[in-house]
Amino acid sequence: MGKAGETRLLADVSRLQEGHRWCTVLGEESTAIWGTEHLLAALECCGVHNARIEVEGGKEVPIIDGSALGWATEVLRAGVQTAHDAAGAEVDIHSTPSSWEEVLTVQDGESFISFYPGPTARVTVGVDFGAEASVIGQQWFSWSPDSCTENDFVSSLAPARTCFASIEQIEALRQEGLLQAGPDYVSIVGDNQDWCMGWQTAGFYGADEGCVLTPCY
Repeated sequence: MGKAGETRLLADVSRLQEGHRWCTVLGEESTAIWGTEHLLAALECCGVHNARIEVEGGKEVPIIDGSALGWATEVLRAGVQTAHDAAGAEVDIHSTPSSWEEVLTVQDGESFISFYPGPTARVTVGVDFGAEASVIGQQWFSWSPDSCTENDFVSSLAPARTCFASIEQIEALRQEGLLQAGPDYVSIVGDNQDWCMGWQTAGFYGADEGCVLTPCY
């Protein structure tokens, strides 16, 4: 049972809200939570399959530094414990994903995602900002959760941060009340051939860090 007056939302793909380019939004009826991708990725890859997450004061999950690294670090620091039911018995909440046997592609404009059946899981992500922000350009990244350990996720994938092709995209999100719960350098913004070094990116990590576009799950 939840607390009196609280609204509960299941973190499930069936609650995914369409039409949001820059973050993953889960919602049901009049309730929606924005920016869930980094937290949920950290929980999954750190072995957490059953958790209660409380969000207060707004509709956005705290963005930290714009990546999953802060969440993953704190989950590993706190540690993971076995879930128990009301009677004290261990609860087995691991699920086995279904296996799709055919090639599947979904396209939206110039963006697309394809699935190819195989013996192991692998995610390959590519972005092309050449026309909008050449400083970001084309980037590719490939990662396999089957060979993943907690430390591998923290060092290889968790630091990935979403990049933006213009300051106008940042301002549009701020007008929606987003990008509020993080430090000034949370946004990596390309401006044609240069990085935008305004107040939104003060303390920017630097071009050598790279800016892999974080997949929205």
